[in-house]
Parts: sequence; structure tokens; C-alpha cells
Amino acid sequence: MTRQATIARLGCCISVKTTILLRRTILLRAYSFREDQGQAILPSIRNRWAAYLENVGFLYSNVNKFIRITITSMLFLVTLLSSGTYAQRGEFRERGGESNRNWIQETGLQPVFPAGYRCPKITSAFAATTDGRGNRRDPAIHGGKHGGVDIGFDVGHPLIAVAGGQVVAEGPESGDGAQMEGIFLWLRHAPEDTGLPFWTFSKYQHLKERPMLKIGDRVRSGQVVALGGDTGTYSRKFGGGSLPHLHMSTFISEYEDYEVKGQNRNLVRARDSLHVDMMILFIPGITLDKARSNPQQDGIDKRLPVAASNWEGRLNDPAARLAWPVACKTAEQ
Repeated sequence: MTRQATIARLGCCISVKTTILLRRTILLRAYSFREDQGQAILPSIRNRWAAYLENVGFLYSNVNKFIRITITSMLFLVTLLSSGTYAQRGEFRERGGESNRNWIQETGLQPVFPAGYRCPKITSAFAATTDGRGNRRDPAIHGGKHGGVDIGFDVGHPLIAVAGGQVVAEGPESGDGAQMEGIFLWLRHAPEDTGLPFWTFSKYQHLKERPMLKIGDRVRSGQVVALGGDTGTYSRKFGGGSLPHLHMSTFISEYEDYEVKGQNRNLVRARDSLHVDMMILFIPGITLDKARSNPQQDGIDKRLPVAASNWEGRLNDPAARLAWPVACKTAEQ
């Protein structure tokens, strides 16, 4: 039996017990007892009405007790269900690409930028247990590990397509979504776009504003696709105040098909996808099997050369299929 099924059964039991207690109380108050006979008998119609009025007074006088019992039970169940939901996010990898704390492991991979380029750096690496301010991450989400790569900058910094591809989602579709996780953009990159033997799905999060791109639009490697911002960072989990940065989530899959989920259409899930560090895209000869069998990428050079694009969207290497997802400055800028 799953944890959620157990909790649901517990909730039913509490509800049934509360109902039985209430019914028993009413019945005991509605019946009269003859001490000499030691048995309960139904009152007459007249006495039933009197008993009913007495029950109303009894329930009114004890309403606080029943409310306390009900509220306590509900809060207890909500707490258990919430912890169970977060635990599932952190502990299980389901079909569709759900995160798994066993896959979210530190790789230690670091970018090496082209000579003459000054690029914003990683402020919170994949699987890091702290954010860009050094605050500990919530252990209920991915086991306290970072599910993406954070790159810090000032609001309005240009963001770059990590590879050629297609827009598959953007939003959110409501103001509440922007408050909770920020404005986002999803790109899907085909193997012919990246030169890699799998499909890649990239999420750009905490944008300054909704991008000009629409679902179905094509982008090229190095193109400016959005402006970085701080939407969705005004919360205690970021230590209070705003924290401008790009949160980049990356999923890879052998399949191109996907579905868009979430209340704000903010989740793109490819079939049997793997949640990975964005930096593995720059590993020469990387495959889906290598990414899966060696999540920490042991035994390879951790310093990986990356192509860079300037603020106008021009790559230092026009033939590069992959690029750093944040615009860099050159000596002339």
C-alpha cells in the first residue's frame, strides 16, 4: 500500500470515528433511561421534540470541541499529505521525467569561457544544498538538492539559447504563477540541433517579462531568447527580497514527445526523461547511457570549454551548436 493510500485510509477512519462519536452522543441524549429496568426506550413524540431541542443545546455548547477535533484532524492529514507529495518528488522517478534524488547529484562540472569573454558564472550548481545567498535549501524538495543551475546577473541581462530548438511552453498563464515560480520559457532541442544522441528540454526560469517568442517558434544557438529577471524570487526560500538569476533546468530523453503539465502549464515532461546537470551537454561524447550510469560524471575532465554569445546574440564560434545560456561581454563592451 502506498503512503498516500495509507494516509487516505487514515483520514476515512478519523472521519468515521468522528461521525460515530457524534451519532452516539445524539442517541444517548435522545433516549431516556429507566434505571429500574436498565434498558433504553424511545421517548414519545412529545418527548422526542424536547430531546431534539435539548440536543441542539448540547451540540451548541460543545461545538467548540467538535470544531477543534475536526480542524486538528484536517491539519494533521494535510501535513501528512503534503510531506508525502514532497517526498515523492524527492524519492521517486516516475514515467514522464519526475526528479529523483538519486539522479540529482553534484557533478563538479565547470565552464571554461573563451578568451576575451566575461560571462556570468554559476552561483548555485546542480545538486547544491545552498542557494545563491548561501541559504540551505528545503529538504522536502529533491532531498534538499538543487534541481537546476543558477547563474546570477542584474535584472534585464540577455539570455541565450543553449542550442537551436523550438519553443514548447512559456508563461505562466496567470499572475499567481509569476508570484510563485517566476516567468518561464521551455525549449526543446532535437539531436540535429545539439549534435547529441538524445532530445534535450531546457527551462529558463525567473525571467524579467514574458518573452516575445511564441510556442512553435524556432531559435538558433546563441540567439537572445529572453531577458533575465527576479520574478518568483520574492519569498523566504530565497532569503527575503529579490534574487535576480537564471534557474536552468535540463531534461534529456530518447523520445521527442512530451506533455505540458501543471496548473500554470509550467512543467514539460518528456517520456522517460532524465533530470540532469545542464553542464553535461558540453561533455564530449556524452550519451544517455553515460549520463544515467554515471550521474556524478566521475573520471572525466571537470573543466569544459563552452561557446559564448555576446549581448547581440553573436557567437564567438559561429559553428558552435551549444552555447552558454547567458550573454557574455567582450573586451569591447
